[in-house]
Amino acid sequence: MENTEPPVSSTTTRTWHDFLERMRQPSATEFVKTIKNFITTFSKTIPNPEKDSESIQEFFTTMDAAFRAHPLWAGRTEDELENTSEGLEKYIMTKLFPRVFASHPEDIKIDKDLYNKSLLIQQFIEPHHLDIQQKYQNETSWLIAKKELQKINSYKAPRDKLSCILSCCKVISTSLFNTSENPPGADDFLPVLIYVTIKANVAQLHSNLVYIQRFRNRLRLGGETEYLFTNMLSVESFILNIDAKALSMDEIEFENNMESARVIVSGEYNGENVETRRVESENDMEAKLKEVPSVSDLENKGGTMIVMEEKVSEKFWNFPFLYSKVDDLSVGDVDELLNGYKQLVFKYVCLAKGLGVPVLPPPETRDGGGEAVGGVPVAATESEQVEDGTVEGGGDDGVGDSTTETLVAGEVVSQLDYFSANVNIIYTVILFLPFCSITILLHRNHSKRILLQSLLFCNASRIKYQKMEIGNKVYLNNIDQIDEKSHIKVRVLKIWNFVRNNKVCSIEMIIMDEEGTQYQDRVFNQNFSRFRHLLKEDESYIVIKPNMAAVTNGFSYTGHKQTLTLDWKSILKKCDDFSGPVNGFMFVDFNSIIEQTCPKDTFFDVIGHIVSFRPLETSNPVLSKHYIKVTLSNLE
Repeated sequence: MENTEPPVSSTTTRTWHDFLERMRQPSATEFVKTIKNFITTFSKTIPNPEKDSESIQEFFTTMDAAFRAHPLWAGRTEDELENTSEGLEKYIMTKLFPRVFASHPEDIKIDKDLYNKSLLIQQFIEPHHLDIQQKYQNETSWLIAKKELQKINSYKAPRDKLSCILSCCKVISTSLFNTSENPPGADDFLPVLIYVTIKANVAQLHSNLVYIQRFRNRLRLGGETEYLFTNMLSVESFILNIDAKALSMDEIEFENNMESARVIVSGEYNGENVETRRVESENDMEAKLKEVPSVSDLENKGGTMIVMEEKVSEKFWNFPFLYSKVDDLSVGDVDELLNGYKQLVFKYVCLAKGLGVPVLPPPETRDGGGEAVGGVPVAATESEQVEDGTVEGGGDDGVGDSTTETLVAGEVVSQLDYFSANVNIIYTVILFLPFCSITILLHRNHSKRILLQSLLFCNASRIKYQKMEIGNKVYLNNIDQIDEKSHIKVRVLKIWNFVRNNKVCSIEMIIMDEEGTQYQDRVFNQNFSRFRHLLKEDESYIVIKPNMAAVTNGFSYTGHKQTLTLDWKSILKKCDDFSGPVNGFMFVDFNSIIEQTCPKDTFFDVIGHIVSFRPLETSNPVLSKHYIKVTLSNLE
């Protein structure tokens, strides 16, 4: 099989990986079993194109309905559901490809006839033989279209093979539109597609076309896609039945050309001059393509422009890790770094493919974890590599398993750990003291499902664990004495989002240490990705290198003038050996509230029962301030 890198879009790649990730979730176990049972059972059947097609199409329909009814896809958009179906098709057909592709003797015979016929005709055919107007003749565009079509055998999934045909057709359509004031019609398009297909002479073209017909999900084959694919079927039929009349030749000229072509193909004719002209023509086309600036040229040009600009650093404000050192990074940075890395790869590959230049691997790295060959790290375990639509290897690809593909240079092995967590959204508290009744704010809890992805690093050369050195323990009452080698041990009592102008500005917390001292803590939005999935109410943590900041809003939830903040250098580790007060209650009696002897703007706890309450009200929708007026009574 040709090892040409297929032009897979970033959307296609994300669709594929999204499907694999969903199938690895525990709730998808039954789907995984059903899919693998179908593959095993189908592989044991005797090849029959019509029955095979109906069986697979029926399975696609059944699974599509099952996906839509499953809680894992509840609330998903139509695009997300379609992406799941696309992922299923790709997985199934990748596994069954050796069993169903070119498996029928009749298909193999047509492949040979089509290939041999094109091989002869391409020796003498010219654009005017197909009545292609001079204004539409663009050898450079045709060369690009030919290369797109020739990539079809780099794929195994029907959708990916179909994408090669569509890419070829769109290159031709664009060329026709750019060279004519009036929109070209089918009579202009089809002859060019025939000419390009003959010149491309793709091996097993017929098997590729019937493979798409039989196994591409029929719900996805429609509109412009179906129209262009039908044109390709017409091209195949035209080439198989081509004769003198089809090429605007008389019979004698056609037969003479075919005989000469047979001699050239068989090698019995000294066609050095003919071959030389053909090679020179293709070289000229290649040279024209190479006139497009390379990625390296564009990088050099852009680099020069940046150096010449003032305030260069402002260009990199959106890339916070650019100037970071390895020791500055922690596990909490992985999510943001990985997302940025993927986006960078997608953009780079798309740019390189658009310019027609090779996609180079990252520089060779060695860190004792695995031997690098050609700059690409060798995985520590054998697994089927499914990348960019090109599938190699015959092992289990790991759907339903925990270990996935290498993510960054230096062998980063990813393990997906999924579980549910409750996020408590606590609204701003306002205290009212009308007469002897006590009106307070109640908190509303909203449960959200959070997907946590933990990454296991194996000798990573670019990202590594930040070593946690736990020094002396400091209590919150002596927080001013904390240094980089000491730590505090706390429990999170309350956690909520602070909203301003409908945007979350910080994560606010009330924490308590083993002595029962409470303190306010916060995480600003630039550090959300590091801490937001780690923090949870009623959980205990060891905190190293917290920062201190003054209370800026004039109100302290705990009475302290300072608040702790977790920033880029802070380290947070969950612990299970917390001792001390369980709930951190601060009880006061009703009289101290009625007599207003309690400190202003502080939290406290009371024991009593609810007499009455009113519906939820909103005092400031911009700041998301909501409250419920409740009348309480003591137990006496």
